[in-house]
Amino acid sequence: RRALEVEPHSVPDLDRLSAIFLKLKALPDAVKTLEAKTQVQLQMEERELAAATMFEIADLWRNQPGKNDLAGAALERVLEIEPSNRKAYEQALELFGKANDWRGYAQVMDRFLPNLVSDDEKVATLRELGRVQEQRLGAKQVAFLQYCRALQINPAVDEVREQVERLANETGSYDELAAVYEEIVENVPRGPLAERLYLTLAQVQDTKLDDAEAAET
Repeated sequence: RRALEVEPHSVPDLDRLSAIFLKLKALPDAVKTLEAKTQVQLQMEERELAAATMFEIADLWRNQPGKNDLAGAALERVLEIEPSNRKAYEQALELFGKANDWRGYAQVMDRFLPNLVSDDEKVATLRELGRVQEQRLGAKQVAFLQYCRALQINPAVDEVREQVERLANETGSYDELAAVYEEIVENVPRGPLAERLYLTLAQVQDTKLDDAEAAET
């Protein structure tokens, strides 16, 4: 422990220390040593190696009863180092889901969203995020916003439109609903989908926002 306090650190020295701590089953000291190793690797611009070290920390905590929250925190640190690390993302979701830490689950999912490639995966992720916000966290207003984000990506998904309209009714978010529909319908080709969006928009403007002129337009 006194050696760990002596700086500057080098990776070989920290590896020796962590091996000793692990042999002695001094887990907190081993983790502290690996965290110091991560900092050294980041200073050396070795981000991939730093992420691998944080994975080691996550594995150490995951193997300890009741330490899933600390393992999850280590995986979140991986995502700070490498925001597009799919392995850390999937493992973090699994850990937070098992621990019923739905706030952590939602935060990881929202943070990783920009790294998803296909629109289909983004929509599916936002739908799951909306479901968690409403059913697990009781945040209907936030769920409404997540479904709106999904709708802006692909307005042709019937279930997403149904959820947006349902949550707008339940939360009174009619101004927001009208604004989203006005933005979306401008980019939708003329046809059945555009007709449905315009009809819904007109109904909201007329019956919910008391704006008959906008509804007529």
